[in-house]
Amino acid sequence: MRKNRSKARGNDCSSERRAFGTSMHSNSQYTWLSLGSAVISVLVVLAAITPAMARETKIGTADLDFDSSEVTEAQIQSVETEFSTSTKPGDIGYSFKRFGEWFREVITFNQDDKVRIKIEFARERLAEAKLMADLGNEDEATDLAEEAQEQAESAKHLIRSRGIGNETREIAKTADDVLAKSILVLQLVREKVSDNAQEKIDAVIERMIEKRAEIRAKIEARHNASDEEVNQNALELNIMFKQKAVERFEKLNERLHERFENRIEELQEKLTQAIEEGNQERVDELQDETDKLESNLEKIDNRREELSRRFSDRNEISNETDQENETEIENDEEDD
Repeated sequence: MRKNRSKARGNDCSSERRAFGTSMHSNSQYTWLSLGSAVISVLVVLAAITPAMARETKIGTADLDFDSSEVTEAQIQSVETEFSTSTKPGDIGYSFKRFGEWFREVITFNQDDKVRIKIEFARERLAEAKLMADLGNEDEATDLAEEAQEQAESAKHLIRSRGIGNETREIAKTADDVLAKSILVLQLVREKVSDNAQEKIDAVIERMIEKRAEIRAKIEARHNASDEEVNQNALELNIMFKQKAVERFEKLNERLHERFENRIEELQEKLTQAIEEGNQERVDELQDETDKLESNLEKIDNRREELSRRFSDRNEISNETDQENETEIENDEEDD
C-alpha cells in the first residue's frame, strides 16, 4: 500500500511538472507573440505619424535664398539644425531605426507619401554623413552621402513619372527645397574630409545638382509642356545650379581661408612668446601646427581652382551639346 501511494504521488508530481512545463512554454510563446505584436504596433504608429512630422520639419527658412551664391551664417545654422540626428551607424538603436524606415516604405502606397519618405531618408542619410564627418569617419560619411543621392534619385524618378499639375508641383517643391539645402550640407561635409573623399563628395554634389535641376524643371513646366521642353529647361537649370555651386564653393573657401589665416596669426604670436621664453618643446609643437595650417591653405587654393575648372569644363560640354541640338532642330525645320 505504502509503495502504491508513493508511486501515485510520484506520478502526480510528474504530471504537475509536465503541466507546469507546458504552461511555461505556452506563456513564453504568448509573451514573445505579445512582444512581437507590440513592436509591430509601434512601427505602424511611427510609420503613420512620421511623414506628418517630416512635413513639419521645415524651420522657418522661407526668407533664406539657397539658390544664391552667397553663404550666410543663417543658412549654415539652418542646415545644421535641420540636418541633425541623434543616431549614427554603430549605435545600438541604429539597426532598429533603419528597420523602421524599411517597414514604413513597405507599407506606404500613396505616391506623394513615397516621395516624401524618399526625401526624408535622403535628408537623414546626409545628417548622418555630416555627423560622421565631424567625428572623423570619412569613409562612412562618403558612403552615407552616396546613399542619400540614391534616395534623391528615387524621388526624382517618382516625380518625373507624374503628370504636370498642382499636386506634382507641390511635392516637387518640397523635394527641391531639401535638395537645395542638401547641396550646402555636402559642401560643408567636403570641408572636413581628405582629398580622396572630397572627390567622391564632389561627384555626389554634381549628381544632386542634376537631380535638382530635373525636379525644378518639372515645377516650372507649363501644363501642356512637352518632354523635350522640360528636358531642355533641366539642362539649362543644371548649368546654372553648377555655376552657383562653384561660386558658393569659393565663398566657403574664403571663409575657411580666413579662419585658417586667423588661426595662423594666433599661433605666430604664441610661437614668438615661446621663443622668447626658450621653451623649445612648445616652439616645435606650435611650428608643426603652423606648418599644417599653411599646407591646408595651399590645398584650399588648389582645390578651388580644380573645382572651378571641373565644373566649367562640364558646363562647356553641356553648352556644346545644347548648340548641337539647336542646330539639328533648325536643320530639320529647313528640310521640312
